[in-house]
Amino acid sequence: MVFQGDTTFGPMIVAGVFLSLSRATISAPTSVKASAKLAWLDRITTTKEVEFRLRHAEISLCDANLGDDLYLMGWAKDGLEEQQIVRDVTDADCGNDMIDALPRVMALRGTPLDKVILRDVDLRACRFAGARGLDKLTLDGRIEFPRAPYTGRLMIADEYFWRCRKSPGLGRPARGAGCSTS
Repeated sequence: MVFQGDTTFGPMIVAGVFLSLSRATISAPTSVKASAKLAWLDRITTTKEVEFRLRHAEISLCDANLGDDLYLMGWAKDGLEEQQIVRDVTDADCGNDMIDALPRVMALRGTPLDKVILRDVDLRACRFAGARGLDKLTLDGRIEFPRAPYTGRLMIADEYFWRCRKSPGLGRPARGAGCSTS
């Protein structure tokens, strides 16, 4: 899939299981605004700024080739028309959670994070292992991280899972567990 020329998709609700732009090449400023259960952005190639405003989705952004900034942001409820869209999409297993939930970033492996801006997302289950430039990742707005067992300090999921291997029985970070940076 190749996108040329300024492109805007949405607002939209993905009625199927996932929104897939994996292996897409984007060579012009692009904006995507969507509610989806899953968003696969693996191996995406960009040469211009790209903005993804997502709601509810579990997101994979692995092995991306980014030539300019990629914004991955939560999409706040901004009107009743979306509620009507959800009611109209009767074949989808959406429900109101498609309107309210923060997008949940699951993996960033192999992606150059110096070009990634995360805003208003859930990172409680995000695996950073293999990501490049973690020290240059930009976090903005409401960002949710898991908390360390017993101490309550913020950490990333990779550390949480490492500690679980050392101390079985701690469990997996649940949606709703954790804390916000805002």
